Amino acid sequence: MLDALQIKNVAVIDEAQIELGEGLNVLTGETGAGKSILIDSINIILGERAGRDIIRHGTEKATIQALFSTADTGVLSQAESLGCEAADGAFLFARELTDKKSTVRVNGQLATAALLRDLSKHLINIHGQHDNQALLSPLQHIEFLDAFGKEAIADAKAQYTEIYTEYKQLKAAYANADKDLSEKLARIDYLNYAKDEIEQADLQDGEEEALAEEEHMLTNAQYIIENLAACYSALYDGEYTAYDACAAASSSLKNVADFSAQLSEVSEALTDAVYNLSDIASKIRAFRDSFEFDGARLADVQERLALIQALEKKYGNTIPDILARYEQICFELEDLQAETQDPESIKLALDATTEKLQAAADKLTDLRIAAASKMQVLVLLELADLEMSKTQFEIPIQPAADYKPDGKDDVEFLLSANPGEPVKPLSKIASGGELSRIMLALKTVLADTDSVETLIFDEIDTGVSGSAATKIGEKLRAIAKKKQVICITHLAQIAAMADNHYLIKKTTTDDTASTKVTLLDEEDRLAELARIIGGGSENETAMAHAKAMRERAILIQ
Repeated sequence: MLDALQIKNVAVIDEAQIELGEGLNVLTGETGAGKSILIDSINIILGERAGRDIIRHGTEKATIQALFSTADTGVLSQAESLGCEAADGAFLFARELTDKKSTVRVNGQLATAALLRDLSKHLINIHGQHDNQALLSPLQHIEFLDAFGKEAIADAKAQYTEIYTEYKQLKAAYANADKDLSEKLARIDYLNYAKDEIEQADLQDGEEEALAEEEHMLTNAQYIIENLAACYSALYDGEYTAYDACAAASSSLKNVADFSAQLSEVSEALTDAVYNLSDIASKIRAFRDSFEFDGARLADVQERLALIQALEKKYGNTIPDILARYEQICFELEDLQAETQDPESIKLALDATTEKLQAAADKLTDLRIAAASKMQVLVLLELADLEMSKTQFEIPIQPAADYKPDGKDDVEFLLSANPGEPVKPLSKIASGGELSRIMLALKTVLADTDSVETLIFDEIDTGVSGSAATKIGEKLRAIAKKKQVICITHLAQIAAMADNHYLIKKTTTDDTASTKVTLLDEEDRLAELARIIGGGSENETAMAHAKAMRERAILIQ
């Protein structure tokens, strides 16, 4: 469940901390007080994209934190599979927003918004007005039905999906098998030739640069040897050498070095120079003696460079480019060879897979028909509780034109709100109030189908009033016996049913506006109910009505 929510510098909310309890938690407040911002904040902490305009004006950053707790081993196992362990079943989500970045943490560790989304879908479910619109889309109806079918449908769908993936691959392969095979075979021949040519060259990264340097030296071997000999002679082996001159100078300087610290320092430096000259001369002599012109090696180097340059003209400007092209050739060759399978062998495999797919689809259809029969009855019972007792509700399962990723069924909820009227798609007959009650009926029926422990209803009362609103409140309380329910409402009939009632209130000064959330005691609850009813706490009739609502709510707990 959602234990606590902390919001700081989000739109008009400067700072709010809400500790939520079990059962039915209701939030009320005047229009514009910030109820929508509260829902926006919850969506943000659950991983939704957040615009920078959500940061409160005049502040540098907005922060949102949510503390969840669960004892459900399935949820904890899911969390562990996502790389997030929860100490004592607690999850602390934290998100910080600035003008430049968004920082996410889960239990103190840096995380991503994607991880928030993956984790939160096992912990909380938000129902808003957009869900009512989603209810009008038949594409959502099959998801509702499959959720009701629980593990049986989930397992059958997983088996179907595995076969469906194989079916799609074979179908694509068979379609490609009818293309011009001669063109493919010609391409395969060329790719094999190119692959072999590059493999035989056995190119090494950096090889071309090393060969070019070696060729340059071999081509200028005589010039290099002459200059090395002249250099060695001048340094060490001539009649008058740099080494002899430096050695003599060093000897003379040593004779007077003891007279001055400065002279001693210079003498040591000159001595080092003599040693360095000797070392340099030795290295030049060694290089001169080991280096010689090798005509055969020069021919080999030039031949290798010519091969590399020829390959570069065909396959890339550099050796790394050629090696990258080699990888592409291998991938393309593998794909083409797969596509040139015998069409008849593919057709046989496709036919066999289609038979398995149809059997899996039939099993899924049977399970859906059975689930639809049970679900229809339960939804009708819930609708009757919500003052829609004359409603007809049906879930027909129709065969789809072709195999789909989720089976071979078309599912659409049909409804008739008035006696004598034929059932029709929801989009053609349901009003806003009816949609709210239908969605609530579905949520009630589906309440036991998943492990999510917290449900949030944002204005479930849209288009509803009077006794229907009272029924919705009772229904929310019934759900709250099994799960934590958080509801934002404008209706006193629903608010009166709450186990915990919070007031969202905005205060305005000349230059600022701020919103606070307060848990109400019983006296303040009555005053808020009276305000919602329309009279305020000073109106005796409104207060009497509010007290009656609370007394009735307490009696039916």
